[in-house]
Amino acid sequence: MATLIDNRYGKAKVRVLKVNKNKDYHTVFDLDCCVLLQGQFEETYLTGNNERVVATDSIKNTVYLLAQKENFKSAEDFGIILDLLIMKTTGSGFENFYRDQYTTLPETKDRVFATMVTAEWTFNTTDNVNYPHIYQEFKNSVFDIFSLQYSKSVQETLYLIGKTAIERCKEIDEINLSLPNKHAFGFDFAKLKTKNENNTFQPVEEPSGLIEGTVKRLNAKF
Repeated sequence: MATLIDNRYGKAKVRVLKVNKNKDYHTVFDLDCCVLLQGQFEETYLTGNNERVVATDSIKNTVYLLAQKENFKSAEDFGIILDLLIMKTTGSGFENFYRDQYTTLPETKDRVFATMVTAEWTFNTTDNVNYPHIYQEFKNSVFDIFSLQYSKSVQETLYLIGKTAIERCKEIDEINLSLPNKHAFGFDFAKLKTKNENNTFQPVEEPSGLIEGTVKRLNAKF
């Protein structure tokens, strides 16, 4: 026996170029939208009954109608944070992790920590939400935790960013975060008979660590 435990569907890669034509200047938003619906759509999966299914073409059209109707002031009215590149050159370490016969990574108290933050969040209301303020408060949470808090691991930093943003923004109930490592390892000067003074690093694109997590308000409405 098998059962469906979760589902979602919608329209992805909906490109919208929106121009707000003000009297003295124009503001431009170039958006790549993904809209997913969740709800009681089990029947279309289990039996093919489509009575409750909104066509994905209708979802696409709704995006364009909203773009035409609304003079939104920020991309947050439509989107998420994607690939926010941040780096710090100190104030980060990685120690006391599990070691076995396959472990070669040395422990460190001081390392370069760089990542590209991707985040999306769920609001608990749409009433009088100041979207630009929420967007900026989330970025402030990222910058404050990243710059002021010593990082014991990327996992800890991810949680603290989500926790701080939820504490600051009462309109947010849940945040999905992705923090891929942008590795920069100390260059090995051994063959050159020189010691690395912990100031010269070699960026490594692949493979890279990928840390993801979801932080939710304890008394969330949904």
